[in-house]
Amino acid sequence: MHSMQEGECSLDQVRETFERALTSVGLDVKRGAYLWDEYRQFECIVLESVKEVADNDNDQDVDSQLKRISNLFKRQLSVPLAGMESTLAEFQSWAKENSVDFDKYTHGYQRALELYRKCEGFEESLAAAAPGDDSSLLNAYKAYIEHEIKGGDPARVQCIFERCLAQHCLVAETWTAYTDYIDQNLKIKDVVVSCHRKAVRNCPWVSLLWQNYLTALEQYDNEKVDEVFDESLQCAVDDPLALWTTYLDALWRTLRSSADGQVDALREAYKRAIDAQSASDSNALLKRTLASIEGRLGNLDEVFRLWEEILSERGHRREAAMWMEYVNLVQRSGGGTEKIRKLLREGVVRSSDDPKRVCEALLAFERVEGSLKDWKEANERCRMKMKEVEEREAKRRERDDKAATATAEKKKGKKRSKRETSEKADDAVPSAAAREAGIEFVRGEKDEEAETSLTSGPVVAADDKGLSHDEPKSKKAKLTAARKDFDPERTAFVSNLLFAVTEEELSAHFSECGQINEIHIVRDFKFKLKNYAF
Repeated sequence: MHSMQEGECSLDQVRETFERALTSVGLDVKRGAYLWDEYRQFECIVLESVKEVADNDNDQDVDSQLKRISNLFKRQLSVPLAGMESTLAEFQSWAKENSVDFDKYTHGYQRALELYRKCEGFEESLAAAAPGDDSSLLNAYKAYIEHEIKGGDPARVQCIFERCLAQHCLVAETWTAYTDYIDQNLKIKDVVVSCHRKAVRNCPWVSLLWQNYLTALEQYDNEKVDEVFDESLQCAVDDPLALWTTYLDALWRTLRSSADGQVDALREAYKRAIDAQSASDSNALLKRTLASIEGRLGNLDEVFRLWEEILSERGHRREAAMWMEYVNLVQRSGGGTEKIRKLLREGVVRSSDDPKRVCEALLAFERVEGSLKDWKEANERCRMKMKEVEEREAKRRERDDKAATATAEKKKGKKRSKRETSEKADDAVPSAAAREAGIEFVRGEKDEEAETSLTSGPVVAADDKGLSHDEPKSKKAKLTAARKDFDPERTAFVSNLLFAVTEEELSAHFSECGQINEIHIVRDFKFKLKNYAF
């Protein structure tokens, strides 16, 4: 008994380790049962040790250990795990041997068994995924995660997310879904911060994961925000502007909530951000936000300076939305009627993308703040501006109509050209004799009559009797003579010729066949050689 008391500290340490392990993987449907079994075996060994030194004085220790093991069985049987039936049978046998009330510890078994039946299909899908087929396995995990989220048990959802990420640790989308779920449902500092830390360690290039991490630290451990942000800047994140914005927003909220807020530190941070993101911040988001903060702090001179810089960059002076944001900020900051009127009038003149919006704002302002003279002047300004806009729109529509007409005519011309080409091909209908010899007559581009040609190419006409024919002087006479003298039995058709072949080369090649009366290499309507001849 003395030795057991000396080892009490070590027993507690082992039990604490087992409990931590159960928290991490004890809900794993496939492998969790192994951990539970090991825990029970350890407690059974402790029970045997207690029994060895048992006497009338320490029967209470035996009862306590029996109760501890029974509770372990009860906890395991209330969790949907593989092999639940065999665990129940093992408990029943053990309870009988140790005189333990079996029914007292099995109330949650049926419900756990029903949950396991629902999970079996998903576990089979995971097991059926082919080795190396990460896409199928990831899709199976996604379906499993959706099932557990619908079940509403955050611990089980966390477990299946961990199983998925153990095999797909570089999938940023899954990390984002996991951290979002943890933020919304668990809200336990150690769990939330640890989850975000693992996410950025596995996918350090994803700006959104760093943003979520900074937001979590702002809530749970604000002192580490600066340290983690500096760490994120060392990584090549995909959206550094969004990362800076998240960090600066956290600084501003901290400044507002603290009694001795350091405004200069915030301004310095904004200066660093503006310098670092000058190329990527096309909409001047950082300067606009800083101007709003300066307006909130009552520093109107700095507001005007920042907005003059904004309007002078990247054509922002032509954007109505920029003018309206500037005017609204000056109104909120108490900039005065004359300053607002001046800005609205300048906005009417300068804006070009949506001047109607600024015109309406100027008229609405003068209805309330202006005199009759101010109203008339504003009305005239807006009328002239809208007339200018309408004229510009009319010219634009005219240009678009002309361009559309030209495009339509061009398409129509292409269709006409294709139709004419098709009609010329249709006109080339061979005669019966020509069809027997494989010859057809192709209409020339400018000829009234068709030239004799072959569908495949050049024509070689050989007269083995040495008959001579007078060469026609005109194309029409030549065509007529060719039709009269044409004899399919003394005409050879040659195909698959080179496009550069000449009549002399063909004559030399076929000279062994006898007297060659005429060689005709077929050409298209553009007079380009084809690859056949008669």
